[in-house]
Amino acid sequence: MKTINITHNKIAKKLLLYFGGTLLFFSFIIGVLFTLLFRSHTLTIHQQEMKKQGNAIAASMAEYMEDSHKGMMGQRRYLQTLDDVMTGDVWLIDKNHDLITADTHNSGHMGGMMNDSTPLNYQDLPENASQVIENALQGEASFNEEFNTILKTPALTFATPICSANGKILGVVLLHSPITNIASGTTAGLKILGLSMLIGLGLSTIVTYWLAHHFTHPLNKMNETTKQLADGKYDVKTQIAQNDEIGELAQSIDQLSMTLYDASLETEKLAQLRASFIANISHELKTPITVIRGFLESLQDGVVTNPKDVASYHQQMLAEVLFLQRLVGDLLDLSKLQHYEFAIKKEAIDIASLIQDLSRSLKPLLTTKQLQLLVSFEEEQPLVEGDYGRLRQLLMILLDNAVRYSPISGMIKIKLYQGALEIQDQGPGIPIADQPYIFDRFYKARDESNKKGTGLGLAIAKEIAKRHDMDLTVSATTEGTTFRLIY
Repeated sequence: MKTINITHNKIAKKLLLYFGGTLLFFSFIIGVLFTLLFRSHTLTIHQQEMKKQGNAIAASMAEYMEDSHKGMMGQRRYLQTLDDVMTGDVWLIDKNHDLITADTHNSGHMGGMMNDSTPLNYQDLPENASQVIENALQGEASFNEEFNTILKTPALTFATPICSANGKILGVVLLHSPITNIASGTTAGLKILGLSMLIGLGLSTIVTYWLAHHFTHPLNKMNETTKQLADGKYDVKTQIAQNDEIGELAQSIDQLSMTLYDASLETEKLAQLRASFIANISHELKTPITVIRGFLESLQDGVVTNPKDVASYHQQMLAEVLFLQRLVGDLLDLSKLQHYEFAIKKEAIDIASLIQDLSRSLKPLLTTKQLQLLVSFEEEQPLVEGDYGRLRQLLMILLDNAVRYSPISGMIKIKLYQGALEIQDQGPGIPIADQPYIFDRFYKARDESNKKGTGLGLAIAKEIAKRHDMDLTVSATTEGTTFRLIY
């Protein structure tokens, strides 16, 4: 398989850029969504853990605050124990707004999250932080980040009331937990995601490269095919079979190739016909012109002086001129009929009446050769749409041929039936090998009976039939020839 060069293949390069850009865009979107959703999910889990721990600490502290024997020292020892096992700090606010930590009573320094040992009183808390505590003393548990300025580190605080067995609020537990772990977890997750995306992007680039090759390969084949068509090689095919738009385009190019191939064959055929036509017309014109020139030179040089011979020369020259006139007339008729710009004036025609008209016109020719004309047709004949003059010319050509080839005292039969007309003579017939060519221009039988023919009559008849959407055929045996006109 031919490899694809991305640097020179514009479509492949565009596909690679489009796919790569799309993957980068989705990677960015996924990264942003992952960061937001992962942080939110982690924060939610962390809040649930803090809430569970805070409620458990509040329940335990309620026993210390209700039991006067345990006192403040017991509370502080409990807080110190919690400080040893927890990553965050636990503060206790009693109903008198005294602040108790693991290291101090009333006004000591903060726990492990504090960056210094500056004593801190309840009055030193920010207004928003104090409001959180007041809400907790009213029985409202909440999460907040109002203590960050005091803790001097990003932290999440859970404030929950300490309630006695009978529901009396004894104080507030403040559970501080650093959220740097959440940020570091999110960062680690992003690193894993980024590495995964980088690997996926690399693999996707390889797949995209293959897809670009797979997509552009048929396009390259069609490009090569069209170039060969432009060079005149009309027998080439794309050899592409796909059930998509590219496959349809390939089929169209193959169809174009077939059409151009047929057109080239037709062009060659027309060229041969043109050459044959020129040769034939040259031959047909050369003979009478040579005869006329010979006669004129003889008369001019005084070679022929006998009045009878001079008259004979004049008669022969007139016959040759009449032949030329007929030849030119037939050529003009054939040229007109072959150009569809030439209008055919159609009207409703009664074929039976047309045959009767031709019978009267042929009577002198029939009498000369003592021929009989037998006409038979069904009583009811449908009217035919056509040009009366041209259809009369067609039938006259066929009947003239029948008279020319019929023997003396012979019979010509015209049979008219539903949708067809037959003209049969008793002549020598047409050889089977010659029958496919009798409608070609300048075809003439090689015998004396057609010596004066132009070879254009049957070609004109065929063109008239085609212009009327009719079919003219011939069948011949040694006993005669039958022309059949189907309409």
